[in-house]
Amino acid sequence: MIEVADALQQTARECVERAGGFAWWYADIVDDHGNGAVLIWSWGLPFLPGLLDATRQGKAQAAAAWPSLNVAFYRDGKQEYYLLQQFEPTEAHWESSDDGTDEVWRFGSTVIRRSIAEGRVRLEAAIDCQQAELPALRGRMLLEGATAQGFAAGATAGVSGHRWGVVAGHATGDVELETEGLSLTVAGRGYHDRNWAPKQLDQLGIASWTWLRASSAERTLVLYLLQPESGGPERLIGRWLEPSGAVRQIEAAQISWSGSRRDRYGVRMEEQVTVTEGSEVLTLALARPVESGPFYLRSAVSDAAGGWRGWAETVVPKRIDRALERPLVRMAVHLRRGGNSFWLPLFAGLRRSRMARLLMRRNYAAGGA
Repeated sequence: MIEVADALQQTARECVERAGGFAWWYADIVDDHGNGAVLIWSWGLPFLPGLLDATRQGKAQAAAAWPSLNVAFYRDGKQEYYLLQQFEPTEAHWESSDDGTDEVWRFGSTVIRRSIAEGRVRLEAAIDCQQAELPALRGRMLLEGATAQGFAAGATAGVSGHRWGVVAGHATGDVELETEGLSLTVAGRGYHDRNWAPKQLDQLGIASWTWLRASSAERTLVLYLLQPESGGPERLIGRWLEPSGAVRQIEAAQISWSGSRRDRYGVRMEEQVTVTEGSEVLTLALARPVESGPFYLRSAVSDAAGGWRGWAETVVPKRIDRALERPLVRMAVHLRRGGNSFWLPLFAGLRRSRMARLLMRRNYAAGGA
């Protein structure tokens, strides 16, 4: 289902170049109040409408033809800004040094740079999203921290399955974004990982997963709960990540998920997780989703005292890109080449102006001034 990758293990380009695979990189920030931002850059992101369906129809696409960039900002338990932008293949580029310690990704005018040296990671994104049908978004994300040391001791190279690994688990970071004259800023704990596979997400034997990362001032917790399609025993993955970059494994018997909440689209997410090590007990609650859809949920995470903050997400791969829901998903994806849904303003851009932008679009469509 998922194989754990070490921080310095290079993302396999074969997964982007050949048909049926994917690769995505993820970075987030969360502050002491639960506000935060997420940046995801990818080729073959499974959530793009039409991609998984093509594979199911025997017409698997190369991930290189499906580049995308996702920017989201959250405040006071709500999504403040959202953009999932799909690019033309010629607009996206990925450059890296031979050992993978220096990498540059370009999506249109957005440039993301990452360097790893002397046990430290620095990730900087210069965000410049100019959309014909949405107000421009400009800004930056900066994340710095120690490389996760030995995150997957003994991990091997290759592309036999889905690889996931943390690059920087307990970092610091800040985000400054501007759109429609409004500034969106947050500073706090940063986190960076990546995923890649030679097969699409719905072909990896995963019925559902819940991923979680939560940080205190002292350390970060990362968890995965995976339910196999075979109906066999669930798989639990857990790691503690220290500011120094040190990583310590958590035994499955020490992790206990409980409760279940069904979203309006029918996706279930756990409500609570407890990690017990001797006399030390950490209980985290998963709030109501800040993002929800037919196959995906994202929630803020915190403990009762508010000393731990983070994010969790649930994915149900077989529900992705189903014919009935595909038109709904298309509404939320901005295509650089045009041909976007009339309803795009309801799902993309700054939340507070979405209805006004939709009404403006309606007036133009009707021939109004």
